[in-house]
Amino acid sequence: MKTTFCLPILLLAFLSCSKKQEEKKEVFKKPIITSENPTDRFFPKEKTVEKFDTLIIDKNLEISITKSYLDSFVTNEFEIEGKKQVDKYRDAEISLKIKQDNKILLDTLFRKENFNNYIDKNFQNIAVFHGYWLERIDNEKIQFFGTISKPETDWAFDFQNNFYFKNKSLKTEIVEQNEE
Repeated sequence: MKTTFCLPILLLAFLSCSKKQEEKKEVFKKPIITSENPTDRFFPKEKTVEKFDTLIIDKNLEISITKSYLDSFVTNEFEIEGKKQVDKYRDAEISLKIKQDNKILLDTLFRKENFNNYIDKNFQNIAVFHGYWLERIDNEKIQFFGTISKPETDWAFDFQNNFYFKNKSLKTEIVEQNEE
């Protein structure tokens, strides 16, 4: 009698274990989707504004360079361990304001499209406006340095802007790359 009573219990235990094994297999068949494994990455992640103000006391100058990130992107697609990865680099525009004695000498906005005379459309499609900096000031001019580049490479268009005090004009010059 003990044997007949144990047999149904063993059969029931075996069936319940095999059913749990099947349930576990179903759980592992489903793809795991988490926000920790995104395929699209943004650089920078959000639209931001960076502002650099410079005061030159002896010339009573105020120079403001503002870099604003845009909703336009340059993308770089590649594969990592068989998974497609898309890096999206935000383009930017640069605002330049120069004041002297509280009078506006220059107020302009730069985008990479402003440099059509220097760079072709194909390069513009793969490049972002990387940066713009104050380089130096003398009695004749203020010199700025800018670069438009393809992200994650050394492929760039470098230029200088010279703002001349005498006629309040801004001139662009190409910076030649030294091949080493």
